[in-house]
Amino acid sequence: METIVPGIHKVKQPPFGPPAWEVSNVYFVGEGEAVLIDAGYPTHASIRRTMDAWRSLGCPRIAAILITHAHLDHMGGAIEIQKETGAPIWAHAEEGLHFEQMLPQARIDREIREGEVIEAGGVVLRALHLPGHTPGHLGYFAEALRFLFTGDLIVGSGYAVIVPPRGHMEQYMASLKRIRDMDIAMILPGHGPVVRDVAAKVDEYIAHRVLREIQILRALSNGARETRDMAEEIYADMHPVLRQAGELQVIAHLEKLERERMAQKVKGAGDKVVYRSLVGRLDF
Repeated sequence: METIVPGIHKVKQPPFGPPAWEVSNVYFVGEGEAVLIDAGYPTHASIRRTMDAWRSLGCPRIAAILITHAHLDHMGGAIEIQKETGAPIWAHAEEGLHFEQMLPQARIDREIREGEVIEAGGVVLRALHLPGHTPGHLGYFAEALRFLFTGDLIVGSGYAVIVPPRGHMEQYMASLKRIRDMDIAMILPGHGPVVRDVAAKVDEYIAHRVLREIQILRALSNGARETRDMAEEIYADMHPVLRQAGELQVIAHLEKLERERMAQKVKGAGDKVVYRSLVGRLDF
């Protein structure tokens, strides 16, 4: 467990999945009474690590388990943690259906909306609806400290994955631009180390996505292309276990470009997904 400041503790989860995956973080926020931001994986090792951290803090009352979004690496441990602590599970309404598909026994006890204020153990958090990674993705801003818990909007190392249909690239870019305009001292991400140079990280994320769109449009300059081929070209250095994720990123960008009338999906044979450019040749 890493203490960021008094009253905010980060619990890095144990390894889960291929070594190329960055494990998720769980945060205890508040002293004496706390909220838990995210709940880790649905594994014995993950739940045990979170509960061991809770006990080391003196078993504070957990006012709520705040789920940033309904992916198993962030909400998978929620049921067992709820059984142990009695804490209710809170999340955005748009995550509700997917939450129950991931964990059929689980229910959201309270739906959190944009701008809601949550206080526990001397720390005040404001909920921010930051969609894109998922429709109901939430961040939590500790305004007095200027700390933003970003879930998977921004991660500490590497880049977040946008997976259609729940992932939506325009919404994701809008969420990045929203936090770019905020006064944030530190990002506490859903994966990886904390981010102290916030402006540089947000600018890097936006530039990364713009570069991907340029690469995709350049790949289409000589005619229609299959998404799988473009992903292998653009993500040539990617770890093999992440190659499918690379293709999904290409598709997410192309869906955005199609909505912006810059690209068009054309019929592919079998399971092939093929697009063509609507903007002509890019020579830069």
